[in-house]
Amino acid sequence: MKRLISASFLALLLVNANAQESALKKDSVLVLADTFCMSNLAPVPYLRGTVVKLNCDTAYIINKMRLAKYEAARKFILNSNNRTNKELMERYEAALDEQDKYYKELLKSYSQSDSISQNLIKGTRNDLLGVSTNLKNACSSIDTVNSKLDDVKALIKKQKWESFKQKILVGFGGLGAGILIGIVVAH
Repeated sequence: MKRLISASFLALLLVNANAQESALKKDSVLVLADTFCMSNLAPVPYLRGTVVKLNCDTAYIINKMRLAKYEAARKFILNSNNRTNKELMERYEAALDEQDKYYKELLKSYSQSDSISQNLIKGTRNDLLGVSTNLKNACSSIDTVNSKLDDVKALIKKQKWESFKQKILVGFGGLGAGILIGIVVAH
Protein backbone atom coordinates (compact mmCIF):
# COMPACT_ATOMS: atom_id res chain seq x y z
CA MET A 1 0.00 0.00 0.00
CA LYS A 2 2.84 2.35 0.92
CA ARG A 3 4.47 1.60 -2.40
CA LEU A 4 1.23 2.33 -4.24
CA ILE A 5 0.80 5.67 -2.45
CA SER A 6 4.35 6.75 -3.23
CA ALA A 7 3.87 5.61 -6.83
CA SER A 8 0.68 7.66 -7.05
CA PHE A 9 2.45 10.67 -5.60
CA LEU A 10 5.20 10.34 -8.15
CA ALA A 11 2.65 9.87 -10.90
CA LEU A 12 0.83 13.02 -9.83
CA LEU A 13 3.94 14.93 -10.74
CA LEU A 14 3.60 13.87 -14.37
CA VAL A 15 1.13 15.20 -16.86
CA ASN A 16 0.23 13.86 -20.28
CA ALA A 17 0.54 16.10 -23.27
CA ASN A 18 3.06 16.22 -26.05
CA ALA A 19 5.41 19.16 -25.57
CA GLN A 20 7.98 18.12 -28.13
CA GLU A 21 6.26 20.43 -30.59
CA SER A 22 7.07 23.25 -28.18
CA ALA A 23 10.78 22.96 -28.78
CA LEU A 24 11.86 25.22 -31.61
CA LYS A 25 15.37 24.93 -32.99
CA LYS A 26 17.24 28.20 -33.59
CA ASP A 27 20.95 28.23 -34.49
CA SER A 28 21.81 25.12 -32.45
CA VAL A 29 20.01 26.62 -29.44
CA LEU A 30 16.61 25.14 -28.65
CA VAL A 31 14.14 27.79 -27.59
CA LEU A 32 11.14 26.45 -25.72
CA ALA A 33 7.92 28.12 -26.74
CA ASP A 34 5.88 29.90 -24.08
CA THR A 35 3.34 27.06 -24.17
CA PHE A 36 5.96 24.74 -22.68
CA CYS A 37 5.73 26.69 -19.43
CA MET A 38 2.14 25.53 -18.89
CA SER A 39 1.69 22.99 -16.13
CA ASN A 40 -0.01 20.25 -18.17
CA LEU A 41 2.75 19.52 -20.67
CA ALA A 42 4.87 16.38 -20.67
CA PRO A 43 8.65 16.37 -20.34
CA VAL A 44 10.74 16.88 -23.45
CA PRO A 45 13.99 14.90 -23.83
CA TYR A 46 17.23 16.62 -24.83
CA LEU A 47 20.65 15.08 -25.38
CA ARG A 48 23.91 16.03 -23.73
CA GLY A 49 25.37 19.21 -25.18
CA THR A 50 21.99 20.64 -26.16
CA VAL A 51 21.60 24.30 -25.26
CA VAL A 52 18.04 25.14 -24.23
CA LYS A 53 16.67 28.64 -23.73
CA LEU A 54 13.70 28.75 -21.34
CA ASN A 55 10.96 31.32 -21.31
CA CYS A 56 9.71 29.90 -18.01
CA ASP A 57 10.57 31.25 -14.59
CA THR A 58 11.46 27.75 -13.37
CA ALA A 59 12.27 24.39 -14.96
CA TYR A 60 13.15 21.06 -13.34
CA ILE A 61 15.65 18.71 -14.93
CA ILE A 62 15.39 14.98 -14.23
CA ASN A 63 17.41 12.15 -15.69
CA LYS A 64 16.14 9.44 -18.05
CA MET A 65 15.90 6.76 -15.34
CA ARG A 66 13.83 8.95 -12.97
CA LEU A 67 11.52 9.95 -15.83
CA ALA A 68 11.00 6.30 -16.74
CA LYS A 69 10.07 5.56 -13.11
CA TYR A 70 7.58 8.43 -13.03
CA GLU A 71 5.99 7.34 -16.30
CA ALA A 72 5.83 3.71 -15.19
CA ALA A 73 4.15 4.73 -11.92
CA ARG A 74 1.62 6.86 -13.80
CA LYS A 75 0.80 4.04 -16.24
CA PHE A 76 0.54 1.59 -13.35
CA ILE A 77 -1.98 3.79 -11.56
CA LEU A 78 -4.05 4.47 -14.68
CA ASN A 79 -4.07 0.77 -15.68
CA SER A 80 -4.66 -0.57 -12.17
CA ASN A 81 -7.97 -1.83 -10.94
CA ASN A 82 -7.76 0.49 -7.94
CA ARG A 83 -10.53 2.90 -8.77
CA THR A 84 -9.61 5.40 -6.03
CA ASN A 85 -6.08 5.95 -7.27
CA LYS A 86 -7.22 6.07 -10.89
CA GLU A 87 -9.88 8.68 -10.03
CA LEU A 88 -7.35 10.63 -8.00
CA MET A 89 -4.97 10.71 -10.97
CA GLU A 90 -7.73 11.74 -13.38
CA ARG A 91 -8.96 14.45 -11.00
CA TYR A 92 -5.43 15.73 -10.54
CA GLU A 93 -4.90 15.93 -14.31
CA ALA A 94 -8.29 17.63 -14.69
CA ALA A 95 -7.28 20.10 -11.97
CA LEU A 96 -4.06 20.80 -13.87
CA ASP A 97 -6.05 21.44 -17.05
CA GLU A 98 -8.38 23.76 -15.14
CA GLN A 99 -5.42 25.52 -13.55
CA ASP A 100 -3.93 25.96 -17.02
CA LYS A 101 -7.21 27.47 -18.24
CA TYR A 102 -7.27 29.92 -15.31
CA TYR A 103 -3.62 30.74 -15.89
CA LYS A 104 -4.31 31.57 -19.54
CA GLU A 105 -7.26 33.76 -18.53
CA LEU A 106 -5.14 35.51 -15.91
CA LEU A 107 -2.31 35.96 -18.41
CA LYS A 108 -4.74 37.43 -20.95
CA SER A 109 -6.19 39.76 -18.31
CA TYR A 110 -2.69 40.78 -17.23
CA SER A 111 -1.66 41.43 -20.83
CA GLN A 112 -4.71 43.63 -21.38
CA SER A 113 -4.07 45.47 -18.11
CA ASP A 114 -0.40 45.87 -19.00
CA SER A 115 -1.32 47.22 -22.43
CA ILE A 116 -3.72 49.73 -20.89
CA SER A 117 -1.08 50.73 -18.33
CA GLN A 118 1.57 51.14 -21.03
CA ASN A 119 -0.79 53.32 -23.08
CA LEU A 120 -1.60 55.36 -19.98
CA ILE A 121 2.10 55.77 -19.18
CA LYS A 122 2.80 56.77 -22.78
CA GLY A 123 -0.03 59.33 -22.73
CA THR A 124 1.09 60.68 -19.36
CA ARG A 125 4.68 60.93 -20.61
CA ASN A 126 3.49 62.87 -23.67
CA ASP A 127 1.36 65.12 -21.47
CA LEU A 128 4.33 65.75 -19.16
CA LEU A 129 6.53 66.56 -22.14
CA GLY A 130 3.87 69.06 -23.28
CA VAL A 131 3.67 70.58 -19.81
CA SER A 132 7.46 70.76 -19.67
CA THR A 133 7.55 72.54 -23.03
CA ASN A 134 4.85 74.95 -21.89
CA LEU A 135 6.76 75.66 -18.67
CA LYS A 136 9.96 76.33 -20.62
CA ASN A 137 8.05 78.70 -22.89
CA ALA A 138 6.46 80.41 -19.87
CA CYS A 139 9.86 80.78 -18.17
CA SER A 140 11.31 82.21 -21.35
CA SER A 141 8.39 84.64 -21.60
CA ILE A 142 8.80 85.63 -17.94
CA ASP A 143 12.53 86.22 -18.49
CA THR A 144 11.74 88.37 -21.53
CA VAL A 145 9.11 90.34 -19.58
CA ASN A 146 11.52 90.82 -16.64
CA SER A 147 14.19 92.08 -19.03
CA LYS A 148 11.74 94.51 -20.62
CA LEU A 149 10.53 95.64 -17.16
CA ASP A 150 14.14 96.36 -16.18
CA ASP A 151 14.54 98.39 -19.39
CA VAL A 152 11.31 100.30 -18.65
CA LYS A 153 12.41 100.98 -15.05
CA ALA A 154 15.72 102.35 -16.28
CA LEU A 155 13.92 104.46 -18.89
CA ILE A 156 11.46 105.82 -16.27
CA LYS A 157 14.34 106.63 -13.91
CA LYS A 158 16.18 108.38 -16.74
CA GLN A 159 13.05 110.32 -17.74
CA LYS A 160 12.44 111.34 -14.12
CA TRP A 161 15.99 112.66 -13.89
CA GLU A 162 15.63 114.46 -17.21
CA SER A 163 12.33 115.97 -16.03
CA PHE A 164 13.91 117.02 -12.74
CA LYS A 165 16.83 118.65 -14.61
CA GLN A 166 14.37 120.48 -16.88
CA LYS A 167 12.41 121.74 -13.89
CA ILE A 168 15.58 122.99 -12.23
CA LEU A 169 16.65 124.68 -15.44
CA VAL A 170 13.21 126.24 -15.87
CA GLY A 171 13.32 127.32 -12.21
CA PHE A 172 16.77 128.86 -12.61
CA GLY A 173 15.66 130.42 -15.90
CA GLY A 174 12.57 131.86 -14.19
CA LEU A 175 14.68 133.11 -11.31
CA GLY A 176 17.15 134.69 -13.73
CA ALA A 177 14.32 136.25 -15.76
CA GLY A 178 12.72 137.53 -12.55
CA ILE A 179 15.97 139.09 -11.41
CA LEU A 180 16.48 140.71 -14.81
CA ILE A 181 12.95 141.99 -14.89
CA GLY A 182 13.36 143.24 -11.33
CA ILE A 183 16.56 145.07 -12.24
CA VAL A 184 15.00 146.53 -15.35
CA VAL A 185 11.90 147.67 -13.49
CA ALA A 186 13.93 149.07 -10.60
CA HIS A 187 16.03 151.19 -12.88
